[in-house]
Formats: sequence, C-alpha cells, structure tokens
Amino acid sequence: MPFFWVMDKDFITSAKVVETFFDPEYNRNYPMAFTGARDIKKELAEAVSQSADVRQRFADLMRAPERPSADAVRDLATRLADHFEAGNAPALADSLRDFSDEAISSIQDELGAATWMRTTLGHSLPGLVQLLEGFMRRHALELEIVHDNLVRYEPAFDLVRRMFRPSDGTDVTMVGGEPMFHAMPSVTGLRLADSKSEPMIQLADLLCGFVRTVIAKVKRGEELTADERAVSFHLAMTRDEWSSWDGNMPQWMWQEFGRLAFEGVLNGTLDISL
Repeated sequence: MPFFWVMDKDFITSAKVVETFFDPEYNRNYPMAFTGARDIKKELAEAVSQSADVRQRFADLMRAPERPSADAVRDLATRLADHFEAGNAPALADSLRDFSDEAISSIQDELGAATWMRTTLGHSLPGLVQLLEGFMRRHALELEIVHDNLVRYEPAFDLVRRMFRPSDGTDVTMVGGEPMFHAMPSVTGLRLADSKSEPMIQLADLLCGFVRTVIAKVKRGEELTADERAVSFHLAMTRDEWSSWDGNMPQWMWQEFGRLAFEGVLNGTLDISL
C-alpha cells in the first residue's frame, strides 16, 4: 500500500503565510478557535497563492540564514493586506495592518527557526504519520517506519518519535471534521537506514520520482503518457478507497490530476492493465 504526501512548494509557502499572519497567537483579530479552521485556511492559501510577490518574499525570508528584520516582516504584512484589499476583501486586509511589536518579534523568531522547521519535510512528515496512524488503527495493524538517513533532520524525526506511546483514549482531536492523532501506539519505531541496503526505500524513491514527474506535468499543463495515466488512475483509486495519501496543492491541481487520471478510463480509451 503506497503512503505518500504531495507538497506543491508554491502552495505550501502560501499556506505557511496564512499560518503565520493569521495565527491567533500573533493576530489579535482572530479567536484561538481559528487555529483549527482548516477549510477557511485553505481558501486563504488559495488566495495568497495568486500573489507571486508575497509568496516569493515570504520564501526568501524563510530561506535566509538570519532572523528577518521587523521592517521586513511588517512590509510583508502590508503587501499581504494590499493583496486582499485588491481582491475585494477589506476586512481581511484590515486584520493584517495592526500587528503589535511583540507579535512582529514572535514572527521574526518563527521565521528564524531551525532549518529543518522551514523545509517541506518539516511539514509533510507530520501529515504523513497522521495518515499512517489512521490507517493502522482502522485495520488493527502495527508497523515500523524506516526512513532514509538524512543529515541534520534528527529534530524532525525526534518530534515524530515522541508520538510513539500508548493511547490513553483521549489522544484524538477532531479538527475540521478530520481526526488528529496525538499518539501513535500502532507504530513500533522509526529507524534510519542507508537506502543502498533497503530495497523498500529504493522502491519508495521510485514512487516519489514518478509522482513528482506527474504532478510537475500537471502544474505545467503537459499531457501525461498512457502509462502515466494508467498508474495515476490506480493511485487515485487507492486514495479514494484507502485514504493512504494526500497533499497540499491548489484546488485546480487536484482537479486537473483527477481529470487526467480518470478521463481515459471514463471514455474507454485507457487500458488500466498497462
């Protein structure tokens, strides 16, 4: 069963913009309950993704080796407000124009966090283990996670390892209608290994390479080959039946992937046995 998480970097940057500037910890215009407003945040991320300027400037701040200046953070908040103002959302724009000095300082700290916190792995690994735990619990299974031995990512792995503990019956929170697991009693451990000696890691690399190729083609508006469409169909069916993979992509990319995966099957031109 293939488990994976697709990350479109442009979209995840937009989502991170939302998680930063609409965080009730920093933005006093929103109640703490807004932290779990997944659907609204997705809509906001879709809107932010339409501003290449905001997205690029935020990405530059995240990649910078030093803590950003307060002026740089305030400038970005202003540009984000202007973007929502131009999109006929004045209330959203106004909520981004009155950050306190303390809030700006906290955002500076967040953007200057350890490198692993600012990578796609830092965002995708938690989402992936949520899928794993949900699947394992539903089917009364256990597993050991074996991960390619990456350098300088030990804090990310330690974050996941701390979830490996027995369930006390109160380790699930419903967020936006979806369960969020705070413990992973179904996982027996996480082991780092050299991919040269682990065929399953090599197989996972092949799958990731294929998915990356397909999603990149979808994003560029390119057609898929018959083989790519056939495998995409089976992956789409796997997601529908088993919920074994998910991703952070704009809605139009999801729709285009679905069209390419199912169109040939529905009109009888694709042999899914390929």
